[in-house]
Amino acid sequence: MKTAQNNNITGFTMIELLVAIGIFGILLIIVSGVFSRFMLIERHGIAEGQLISDLRSAMESFTKEARTGYGSTYNVSSDGKEVVFRNQDGDCVAYRIATTGTSGVFQRADLGPSISSCDPGIFTGKDSKFSPLTGSSTDISSIHFNAVIPQVAGGRMNQQGVVTVSVTASSTVSDVQPIQFENSITSRQMAPYVQN
Repeated sequence: MKTAQNNNITGFTMIELLVAIGIFGILLIIVSGVFSRFMLIERHGIAEGQLISDLRSAMESFTKEARTGYGSTYNVSSDGKEVVFRNQDGDCVAYRIATTGTSGVFQRADLGPSISSCDPGIFTGKDSKFSPLTGSSTDISSIHFNAVIPQVAGGRMNQQGVVTVSVTASSTVSDVQPIQFENSITSRQMAPYVQN
């Protein structure tokens, strides 16, 4: 006697396989697009954080020295891109922007206390004395200093020395939006305001 055999073969048809591969391909494209967008946003955020950190560090260095410096010695160059003053040690220091290659760098120089006249012209030709305060990934596109010299009358100070700095900076490694920063620093040195 012959028995009937089941010819039930399990498997996928060609159409089912093509549909599954198509759906998998579409999902793969969507996931890779989301991942690449996430990576772009992450790189953008890192570059922006690095720009803010670099600019903050440079501005804190400047602010600390200008605040403890002698306000009566604040002196700004005619184009407003350099400020010179005597710090709390009596050293003649300068802060400026200098272009190196295609980017602007915030710099500081110190000529010491032996300089009799502390003005912006004294630093001309002394580029080797300047050291950078911002890194190569930060481009200072514009900087402007403005100083208000204190007024002393009858042995009393009527107005404190103030220096204001306005900076626009951008990242050289990413297309983050430029950052604009402005700060006014008041000298805390009350005496001697006779130092020049």
